[in-house]
Amino acid sequence: MRVLFLDFDGVLNSSRWMHARPTKEAFALEYNISPEVFSHDIRTWALRSIDPKAVAALNEIVHRTRARVVVSSTWRTMYALPKLELMLRRRGFEHHLIGTTPDASTVRERDDRRISRGEEIQRWLDLTEVDASSAVILDDDGDMDHLTPRLYQTEYEHGLCAHHVDDVVRLFG
Repeated sequence: MRVLFLDFDGVLNSSRWMHARPTKEAFALEYNISPEVFSHDIRTWALRSIDPKAVAALNEIVHRTRARVVVSSTWRTMYALPKLELMLRRRGFEHHLIGTTPDASTVRERDDRRISRGEEIQRWLDLTEVDASSAVILDDDGDMDHLTPRLYQTEYEHGLCAHHVDDVVRLFG
């Protein structure tokens, strides 16, 4: 089984998108939401943060690799998996999310260090008995430890773009 570990901030959105995205008023109108509700609904606010062009690139990667998608983003600590999938679908996602990595952000090792994203992903791999060689990580951060060779690192300035698709597909091997 091929697995794609998905970050949101810096992958499905970017500083470019955050500056160019529709205004709150335009977004509320597009989704038929009152501006008052929009300003107090964190899920709708988050939905506005997802760039549909990045989602289109993600769709192409999943379609071409037949990878299963696991959310490794910190968004997994704010939203349940069904809500994350619903938000992505509303922005054009055509596939399914199969899970999230364990949240080890509050777990401390003996030396009081924070658990890295790479360690969280490794814990998911260990629990599911999936080999790391069949996984790719999409993230704008580099804290992947020994999984760094499986990382396709985007830049927060641009996020995931169509021109990244071929490189990500090649990383699956």
